[in-house]
Amino acid sequence: MKKCYFIIIIIISSQSYLVAQIKTIEGTALGTDTKKPLAGAAIYILKTEIGTVTDTKGYYKITVPDTFVRKKFLLVCHYPGYDTDTIKIIQRQLPLKYNFSLIPSTIELRY
Repeated sequence: MKKCYFIIIIIISSQSYLVAQIKTIEGTALGTDTKKPLAGAAIYILKTEIGTVTDTKGYYKITVPDTFVRKKFLLVCHYPGYDTDTIKIIQRQLPLKYNFSLIPSTIELRY
């Protein structure tokens, strides 16, 4: 019976250890022209499958595991009609709050 309690305690403590290793990046994406949230903007870590999209208020939250191989990485925000914004993040800065302000892209037409 003591063995069973011991195993349960080890399982519970290891789960809390794993949860503590997850770090987050959160913030909002706004358009500089309208100062309004950009709903559906793609926020992702370059060259990975880690990413999300902003909600209707422009809010995003990405969880980055502590075991993430790269100690430095690029966080990208992309929204159609706006220039893509990229920031460099060092993992020791996490958790981090970062708000993107995207500039409308301009296309020059030539005749």
